[in-house]
Amino acid sequence: MFLTYLFFWIFVKSSKEKRAILIVIYLCINVATNYLPILLPWSLDTVFVTSIVMYLGHCSKEKVKCIEELDIKSIFKPKIFVGLMCTMLIYCIAVKVNGSINTSVRIFGNYKILSVLLYIIIGCIGTLAYMTVFAVCENTHFLKGIANCFEYLGHCTIEILSAHIMVFDIVEKMFGYFNFENKYLIYSCKIIFGTIFGIVLNIMVKKVIKYLRAKRVDMNVPIK
Repeated sequence: MFLTYLFFWIFVKSSKEKRAILIVIYLCINVATNYLPILLPWSLDTVFVTSIVMYLGHCSKEKVKCIEELDIKSIFKPKIFVGLMCTMLIYCIAVKVNGSINTSVRIFGNYKILSVLLYIIIGCIGTLAYMTVFAVCENTHFLKGIANCFEYLGHCTIEILSAHIMVFDIVEKMFGYFNFENKYLIYSCKIIFGTIFGIVLNIMVKKVIKYLRAKRVDMNVPIK
């Protein structure tokens, strides 16, 4: 993420004429690193494409503000509904053609060059889809609780991401110990327990930070 911000910063600081050239250079580097037999340290083989996705989000943030006003009634207006359906059709086709993605280990899909481009399309459209769904939930009275729930989980993101692999491993070993092989139930339990553990960890971290801040105040140590 740090390197993604760094290469994104280069975009922002460059002139508009140079940004198109930078996109081409970034894409070429990312396609070239896709053929390496090893993974590069610090995700140097993926940060170029993730910085492009971040830059595209930066460029579109003003243009997609209309999404924030959507509710359950407005999405069924013919013009908006048709646009959403066409966009989701493109998304579904891209996901089906591209195959599975795992950016952390440089897997962009089933194809080398094409998958890098499809990864950008899927990332951008997927982000817009999430924005649309949660904007509708937030602006619709009986769906607002869903938005609030996911907003709370959003504050626990770091804890969930940092601990979920450990919880997944524990759950899998427990089911393996009892020779239980229902993969759907195992996967559901992984998600549930991973999320619960992340929430508990988030609460604990907040309490520790609150305690340390109170200690610093008691000791008359200035808080920066």
